[in-house]
Amino acid sequence: MVFFTRQVASMLASGINLLQTLSILEDQTQNLAMKDMLHSIIADVQEGKPFSYAINKYPTVFSPVYISLIKSGEFSGLLDKIFDRLAVTLEKDQKLRSTIVSALIYPIIIMILMVVVITVIMIFVIPQLETIYSSLNSGYSFSAHFS
Repeated sequence: MVFFTRQVASMLASGINLLQTLSILEDQTQNLAMKDMLHSIIADVQEGKPFSYAINKYPTVFSPVYISLIKSGEFSGLLDKIFDRLAVTLEKDQKLRSTIVSALIYPIIIMILMVVVITVIMIFVIPQLETIYSSLNSGYSFSAHFS
């Protein structure tokens, strides 16, 4: 979505109309699902339907906010500026998500290692300690306390 939005914003800002922009993107894309979606959007726009109507058919790809902003851009005639602002917002959102994910990786690895260490201690170390204390005839048994 970020790449699509940025490309559309750049092409619209350079003076290419929306239909030509969508056709160029359809020709350049390698993703078959994206190519099919663009083909359907192009067909709707060629029939005279608004771009916002055409993308509204893909709610899993385009959020309601995205569609509403595109619709307001169509009515105001500032579609290129709206796409540019959307691209900036999506880029910031993507950067924030990647920062959050990278910040959470270290704590997750530490938690996994803690679980592994505790499991190893419970399976291997505690039984060994029980054997050692039992062999000393100290009368103390771990199993009595953990049962």
